Amino acid sequence: ERLATVENGTWLSDEIHLLHAEVFREKYAHDEATQTYGMILARDPWHAEALAGLAWVALDQLQLANAVRFSKEALAVDPG
Repeated sequence: ERLATVENGTWLSDEIHLLHAEVFREKYAHDEATQTYGMILARDPWHAEALAGLAWVALDQLQLANAVRFSKEALAVDPG
């Protein structure tokens, strides 16, 4: 993780941070997951997987409006 920082913008750094965020989300550490997805989105505001991850975090917390918003943004970037 130290060698592939999010600022580098490499696919490896994105994958590392996405995995970390997923672990945080699975362990109900929603703030940490949101912060980790936010690090990716600070560099690339249209990162579809990070937006989808934020939608899952919002859904886990029953924040349905935010879940729909992030889902729509993710689908706008990558319909697949």
